[in-house]
Amino acid sequence: MDSSLLSAWRGNDPGATWQKYAGKKSVFGFKVHTVLCHQADLPLFALVTPAHVHDSQVGWFVILVTALLFGLKVLVVYADGAYFDRKMFRVVHDILGAHPAIQFNLRKAGKKKLVTRFFAEQWRR
Repeated sequence: MDSSLLSAWRGNDPGATWQKYAGKKSVFGFKVHTVLCHQADLPLFALVTPAHVHDSQVGWFVILVTALLFGLKVLVVYADGAYFDRKMFRVVHDILGAHPAIQFNLRKAGKKKLVTRFFAEQWRR
């Protein structure tokens, strides 16, 4: 799973919102949350939200709906660190019986620690 920002076509689009990134250009538009089939590299499901909606707010919903809609046996869920939270872990592990494969690289964001205490504590619960 991953998401991409999509700029609004019009500056007065009522469904679009601003997404501001530190040190990067702000975007007025939407975010497309996509579930891909790892074997076929094809999209299975997509959800469009206003740009300000964080990945963790809809990630658990998108993966659960996709699995139920298509009757999939999910083995592994690959996602970046933005999707990782307690609710996502419970849906992936407890409900779907899958293994979360979360890419979490704080060094990419310029931080010196490998993981945060919050991130490490999620695996113990």
